[in-house]
Amino acid sequence: MAKRTKAATQEDEYIGPTRVATTTGPRRLQRNRLDLSRGASVASASNITLGTDGNIFAITGTTTINHITLANWNAGPVFLHFNTSLTVTHNGGSVPAGSAAIFLAGGANFSATVNDTLGLIYDGTVWREFCRTAV
Repeated sequence: MAKRTKAATQEDEYIGPTRVATTTGPRRLQRNRLDLSRGASVASASNITLGTDGNIFAITGTTTINHITLANWNAGPVFLHFNTSLTVTHNGGSVPAGSAAIFLAGGANFSATVNDTLGLIYDGTVWREFCRTAV
């Protein structure tokens, strides 16, 4: 068990061996698990921009998603939860500056339907799928 070396403040809390900020940022550790926060909804577009307010984003609209902008991205996994049906394109053509392509399992496009979820992680070059749920 970790030993507290100072009293916890509003900014810091000691959880096991890890000190984490509890009032800032979208990621927190709780009992050694990553707590992913829901960010604001994101409108579908050829090139979507994710907010800095979480790692889980509801995707609205029906425009095909080809790329994800890297601006303001905090790193870590991202989960896209689809409120409508749309297509996410595998390696969707010419990548705009400041964005990255999406590499999907099997090299095939993902035809998302209502309540499907797609898990992606940025590897420094492209967004890679690591999980999905298709309802």
